[in-house]
Amino acid sequence: LVADGEIRERSFEGVSRFDPNRDPHGHLICTGCGAIADFAPDVEHLLAPVHERLQGWSAEEFDLEVRGLCPSCLREGSHA
Repeated sequence: LVADGEIRERSFEGVSRFDPNRDPHGHLICTGCGAIADFAPDVEHLLAPVHERLQGWSAEEFDLEVRGLCPSCLREGSHA
C-alpha cells in the first residue's frame, strides 16, 4: 500500500506508523502520553513563504509535527 501511494509510512519516536490520510495535514504529538492526532493547517498560507525560497526545487510533500501536551495530559498535569 505504501509503494502504491495509498498510505504513507511515518516514523514517530522511532516507531513506524501508517497514515491513510493522503490529504495535506500535520500531526499533533503529545509529549506526555505519545498520542498522535491529525490537524489541517492552512496549507497554502503556510507554504507560500516556503515556495518563495525553494531555489528551483519542486515541493511534492511536506511534514509538519507540533509537539506538546494533549488535553488529557494537561488535565492530569503530565509532563515529558
